[in-house]
Amino acid sequence: MLILLDTIILVRYLSGEVIPALEIMGNDIKGHIAASTMSAGEIVRMHGAGKLVLSVDLQRWLDAAQSTEMIRWIPVYPHVSMAAEQMENCPEEFDFYDRLIVATSKCFNVPLITGNRTILNYGGCASVDYKDKRALTPFWANR
Repeated sequence: MLILLDTIILVRYLSGEVIPALEIMGNDIKGHIAASTMSAGEIVRMHGAGKLVLSVDLQRWLDAAQSTEMIRWIPVYPHVSMAAEQMENCPEEFDFYDRLIVATSKCFNVPLITGNRTILNYGGCASVDYKDKRALTPFWANR
């Protein structure tokens, strides 16, 4: 079973921050955490705009994120792009990165861990609040 992280949660996770929603997975976490390749693009954009500060050089951070065995990267496939473009009742606050990440969750039928209230309230995918230690229980129990 895969668990998809949104961009900010991905950065926090790879920076060593404890993500409460992932605690249920215990030591069995390896191979179950995924991120959309679109998150790499969003990280570059946010860093370039001064909205994201990393502890190391951007290229070094991206290289480390790409090479770690902790994350399975999901490419942006054409069907995901189509799903992102065709989302119904999509909140105006969603940028295309949000749409692609939500569409990835929906297309691959995997829960999305996020702290983004707009995504959590949208209901277009199985979104999980990263602070909720019990939120993944129904997903993880049925893996």
